[in-house]
Amino acid sequence: MIPTLRTERLVLRPYARGDFDAYASFMGSKRAVHMGGPIDRDKAWTWFTNDIASWPLYGFGTLAMEIDGRSVVAKVWSSIARPASVARPSPSK
Repeated sequence: MIPTLRTERLVLRPYARGDFDAYASFMGSKRAVHMGGPIDRDKAWTWFTNDIASWPLYGFGTLAMEIDGRSVVAKVWSSIARPASVARPSPSK
């Protein structure tokens, strides 16, 4: 299950199909340079769907952000993520 977290002004929620245009626009811009961008729309679609798929596959992932009722889905990443290159922590003894 993908969480939705709410405060008085902030909502962190799962991505929806309608978020993709803003996501692709942001990832195609110079603002995405520190996130592997800019990238084209096709690659953005791959990344978008991977962001969504990480929740059922791994139990963590990226959430879309809304502030004061306005979507800020353009990769203001609210990620609870562990890249594949980072080793899983060992259980405490």
